[in-house]
Amino acid sequence: MRSLLVLTLLLSTVPVLAQTVDAPEVIIAQENAFWKSYVDGNTADLSKLFLPDFTSVEEQIWNRDQVLAFVARFHEQWRAAQALSCRHDL
Repeated sequence: MRSLLVLTLLLSTVPVLAQTVDAPEVIIAQENAFWKSYVDGNTADLSKLFLPDFTSVEEQIWNRDQVLAFVARFHEQWRAAQALSCRHDL
């Protein structure tokens, strides 16, 4: 009886595990979409790739909104630095 219960529990979890695993092509496409959005500073598309409870852990723990705000600020400053650099060459 006990082994039947364990077997039932194991078999009931298999479909759940199968649903959470993406094909390698899907993972690679999501990774490429992430880097394109990040490099372009496109926080609208980047936000679609983050789950609402996304957390980044590097030097500090940041939630989804903090990461998106950082990306937006970073790209604004980067573009401003490029504009100043171009004017300096004139």
